Amino acid sequence: MKNIFYINWYSFFIAFIFGIIYVYFITQNDKYVMFENINNNIYIGDNNECYKYDVINIKCLDDNNYPTPLI
Repeated sequence: MKNIFYINWYSFFIAFIFGIIYVYFITQNDKYVMFENINNNIYIGDNNECYKYDVINIKCLDDNNYPTPLI
């Protein structure tokens, strides 16, 4: 039986390397929200409106059943 699908491995790896380089340069300027720098950064939303976070420290109650943040 003849093999219908043939992968040109040389072209595959060249395209893969270009894809990795492309993703690296596209995501290089992204800023990530961190708790340490959240007050210092100004963020732009999807509708081109600027916003900034305000952090308020509060005292925790004795109950330790607080949800854990995903950040």
